[in-house]
Amino acid sequence: FGAALCVGGGLLRASLLAAAATLPVQAADLLTAVNDALRTNPAYQATLDAYGSAQQALPIARSRYYPQISIAGSYDYIDESVEGDYFGVRNIDAQDGFPRYTYGAFLRQAVFSGDLLFNASQAEQRTLRAKFLSDVAEDRLIVTVCDAYFAVLAAQEKLRIAQARLRALSTLAEQVSGRADAGLALEAELKAAQASQQLAIVTVAESRNAVEGAYIDLEALTGQRYPNLLALRTDAELLPPTPADEAAWTTRAKLNNPAILAQQMDLAAASIEAEKSRYKRYPKVDVVGSYTKLDNEGGVSGQRTEEEARIGVTASLPLFTGGLVSAEIALAESEKKRAASELAAITAKAVRDTRVAYFGTTLGKQKMTALQQALDASLASEQANRAGYESGTRTNAELLAAVEQRYTAEFTLSSARYQFLSDTLH
Repeated sequence: FGAALCVGGGLLRASLLAAAATLPVQAADLLTAVNDALRTNPAYQATLDAYGSAQQALPIARSRYYPQISIAGSYDYIDESVEGDYFGVRNIDAQDGFPRYTYGAFLRQAVFSGDLLFNASQAEQRTLRAKFLSDVAEDRLIVTVCDAYFAVLAAQEKLRIAQARLRALSTLAEQVSGRADAGLALEAELKAAQASQQLAIVTVAESRNAVEGAYIDLEALTGQRYPNLLALRTDAELLPPTPADEAAWTTRAKLNNPAILAQQMDLAAASIEAEKSRYKRYPKVDVVGSYTKLDNEGGVSGQRTEEEARIGVTASLPLFTGGLVSAEIALAESEKKRAASELAAITAKAVRDTRVAYFGTTLGKQKMTALQQALDASLASEQANRAGYESGTRTNAELLAAVEQRYTAEFTLSSARYQFLSDTLH
């Protein structure tokens, strides 16, 4: 139930460790595969980078609470020529080239602005959302790697069973061939045995390809090629989910699912944006100050130095924006409704997935018990039919059917065990 129930990967990691405990020799290969994927998978690394970027939103928002101070300076060389009247001086004709230096410091301190009231809180929500999204990505990657790991083991088990089935059918084909040569078996029986043998050869080849394909899928996730993977112990006890209470799991899914938490943060940020947009109709007030100095080293007006210091307050109030503010308010309200609808959809999906997983694992435990009994019965049936075939009371077709049933039951049980492990993590 990792994808539905974990908080920041915590419960999912616990589920992973519980699953790993059923593997031999400390389950090093499974944990190694997961850690390799978390360290190198580019899609997961992208979510971590996105979280790192989102963490800068809060200090950026807070920076606007503080005075904004800057300095500036300029240098100009001026070639000036004046003819005619100049500031009351008539018939002037002068020319001069000179440098001019200007420099100063400037200050702006926001006093009241709608952005200041909401930006920091909104940045906190978006940072938390990015964190929860990285948790979602981590959980999904862990589950995907576990599925891929178990898929390799299941494919290897299928190959082992297919090879054992081929050996059994090859032996049976040889026995029927010998009986046919002795006139104790019909040609049809021989053809049926040989056909089963040829089909078993095809199944082995397909199983080998399936193993290679499963390895490729795992390698794509982890960036590593593992020559050997530790298999599930045949005596491993696979336990159903605890507590055995559907309501408890769905409640935890609603409270702890990182996808739900991320969407809750999205809704909170959208709600803040809706409130902030209404403040765009309010005035903005800033304290502004400056100090400038001019060093004029010539020109018609003469050499001079000027200094100026200012401090004051500026205020602005939008009167007409062509409908911009109204449209932004309507957009923010629509985004808020969108976020609320997505939260309801994600919550419903998490509850549904949790319920399906809960019943799936509960049924999976019962299914494995039944499949084990079916395998025991098919083994007994094969032995009985083999003994009857050797004594002449059972036909080759009956023995062939018993052999097929035995290996089908064995493969079905093996697949169910790995599927149960995979289901416990979803």
